[in-house]
Amino acid sequence: MVRGAVAITGMGAVTALGWGVDALVSGLWAGRVGLVPAPGGPAAPVGLVPDPEPCPMPEARALVLARAAAQEALRAAGWSPEARVEAALVLATTKGPLAAILRRLHDREAPSPGGISALAPALAAELGLAGPTLTVSVACASGLSAAGLARQLILRGDAPRALVVGVDAFTSFVHRGFDSLRALDPAGARPFDVTRAGLSVGEGAAAVTLEPGSGPVRFVGYGASNDANHITGPARDGAGLFAALDAALEEAGAPREAVGLAVLHGTGTRYNDAMEGEAYARRFGPRGLPVTSVKGAVGHLMGGAGLLNLVVAAQALLRQSCPPVAGLTEVDPALPLDVVVGAARSVSTGWGVSSASGFAGVNAAAVLAGPLAEGLDAAPPASRRAVLTAALRLPSDRAALAPRLDAKTARRLDDLCLFGLVAADAALVEAGLAPEVLGALRHGLVLGTGWGCLESDAAFEATATAAEGPPPNPRIFAYTLPNIVLGELAIRHHLRGENLVVSAGRVSGLAALAEAAARVEAGEWDAALVLAVDVPGPAAALMAAPGPVTGGVAAFVLEAEAHAAARGARRLGVVRGWLASGRPAVPDATDIRRSRSGRPLEGAPAQGAGGASDGPPERSPVGALGLDALFARLEAGEDGEVHAACPTGYDVVLEVTR
Repeated sequence: MVRGAVAITGMGAVTALGWGVDALVSGLWAGRVGLVPAPGGPAAPVGLVPDPEPCPMPEARALVLARAAAQEALRAAGWSPEARVEAALVLATTKGPLAAILRRLHDREAPSPGGISALAPALAAELGLAGPTLTVSVACASGLSAAGLARQLILRGDAPRALVVGVDAFTSFVHRGFDSLRALDPAGARPFDVTRAGLSVGEGAAAVTLEPGSGPVRFVGYGASNDANHITGPARDGAGLFAALDAALEEAGAPREAVGLAVLHGTGTRYNDAMEGEAYARRFGPRGLPVTSVKGAVGHLMGGAGLLNLVVAAQALLRQSCPPVAGLTEVDPALPLDVVVGAARSVSTGWGVSSASGFAGVNAAAVLAGPLAEGLDAAPPASRRAVLTAALRLPSDRAALAPRLDAKTARRLDDLCLFGLVAADAALVEAGLAPEVLGALRHGLVLGTGWGCLESDAAFEATATAAEGPPPNPRIFAYTLPNIVLGELAIRHHLRGENLVVSAGRVSGLAALAEAAARVEAGEWDAALVLAVDVPGPAAALMAAPGPVTGGVAAFVLEAEAHAAARGARRLGVVRGWLASGRPAVPDATDIRRSRSGRPLEGAPAQGAGGASDGPPERSPVGALGLDALFARLEAGEDGEVHAACPTGYDVVLEVTR
C-alpha cells in the first residue's frame, strides 16, 4: 500500500455563499443559509451560485464554475506555467456537461458536448495542464474519490503534482429527479435536525492542489467501500461508511482518539443522517467528536460535495474551529453525534476527517493532518505485479445478453447495468474466481465509460418534461449515474470494496484497466474486476461524430501475482498501466508521455493523433476504445506496449508481458 502524506497547497470554492474560499468561510462560520427558491420545478429551496452577471452560455455553466474554483486554487498554490505542464487533472462530477447534453437532446442543431468526460480536457487546455487527465464519477462521493485518486497518482510517482476539481451545475433534471424520489425538503435542508425532511439540491465547485512534501494541511489517508445493500438508500447500520473510515484512519496512521473534528456528508435525509450517526459512533464513540455539515448552507453539490467537505475540513484545521450546521434548530436526540449548532466551536486538534456517500452504496473518507499533527513521510510503493487472469469482449446487444440473467433482473436494468453485470459474471467464470473469493480479498471494482448514462438520461428527460402522462419516473432516475452498474454488481455478489468510475473519452476502457493495474501493483488491492462499457443508442449517436456509433463491452480480472499463482489461475499476462496527456496543453511544451519506468515511449501515437490503432473514430466502441490493440496482442501472445490516444488529448499506455 502506498502510504504517506501529500500537501494541500491551494484551495478554491464557488458555492451559494459566493465566489471564493473567503466567501465560503465567512458565510459558513456565521451559520448563514444560502438557499433560495428554485427557478421553477419542485417547490423546494436550492443552493444557486450568485451570478455577478448572467452566464452568456448557460449550458457551459459547469465549466465556468469549475474554472473559477480551479483558478483560485492555482493562484493560492503559486504554480508557474512550467509547473502546470506535468500536473495531473482529476475532475469529479456526477453529470458532467448535463445542461449542454439536454440542449442537444432537445435541439439537434445545438453543439454536441460529448460525454461525461468532456469538461476535463477543456479545463486542462484552458489552465495549461498536460499531465494525466481523468474524470471520476461515483455519485456524490465523486469529489473525495477524485482526491484519493490524485493523491495516489502523486505517491506512486505517476504525477509530480495534481489539481482536483469537483463540480456540478444546477439543472431542473436533477431537481426533478430527487423530487421523484421524494427526497427534497420543502423547507430547505436541515442536516441532523429532529424535523429534517430531505435534501436541497445545490450547485458549485471546489478545488484543491496536491503536491508531495509537507504543508500546513496534509492529506494523509483515504478509504472507500460499498454498502452492497441498496441502489438509492444507505445501509442502516453504517457498516460501509465505518469500513471506509477505518481504512482511511489505518492508512493515515492517525490515532483515533486524536481526531478532533469531522465534516460529514450530512444531506438532511433521515436515513443518511442516521447511518452516519451509527458509523461515527461506532468508530469514535457516541458523540465522540464535533461534527458538522455544509449542506444546510449551500445545498448538495453532487460531484463537488465530497471535495467541498475536504476544503472545509482543511479550513477548520487551519482555524482550529468547526463551523455550525446552517438551518439546524434542534439536534435529533436519537443521533449519537456531537453536532456543532448555533455558533462555531473552538477545537484543539491536529487531525480531521471528512466523508461522503452516494447512490449505489458508495462511501469515501479522508483523513487530514493539520498544523498541530506530527509530520508523515510517504512509504515507497509495494513492488508487486498485476496478473491478468481474464479478458473478454461481448456484443453490445441487449437481446443477446439479457438471457444470461434471470428475466426479472434483466427487465429492471438499463443497458449499461445489464451489459456490465453479464460481462462481470463472464469474466469471473473465465478467471475461475468465485465471487465469494473475490469478496474476501482486498478488491476494487472499476468501470471505464466514455458516454456514461446518456440513454437513461434521455429516457428520464422524456418522462420529466412530458406535458401529459405519469410523473417523472424515479426508477429511471436512479440509473442516470454510471456507478450504478458497480452498485448492482456489489449487491449481486456481496462485494464491498472500493468502486471507481473513470472516464477519459475514447480511451476510457484502457484508462480503467491501467488504474486498476496500478492499484494492484501498489498493494492497495489484491484483485480488481474491471469493466469497459458504452451503450449504443439514439442519445449516444446525437453526441458523437457523424456516422454509426457502436457500443463496447469488455471485462477483465486482475490479481496480485502471488494470489493468482497460489490458486493456480491461468495467467494471460502481467499488466502495467500509465495514463498521460497525448497533447501538451502549453504551446511548445515538451511531450511528457513516458512509460511508468520513466523512459520515452517508442512508437507512441503522435501528438494529437486519434486512436489510429483502433479504427475510424465514428465506428469504434467509445468507452472500450483502446482495447482492440490489447486484445490483438493477447490473442497473438505478444509482449510489449499498447497505447491509444484520442482527439481530446488523452494518451493511455499499457505494458503487457507474458
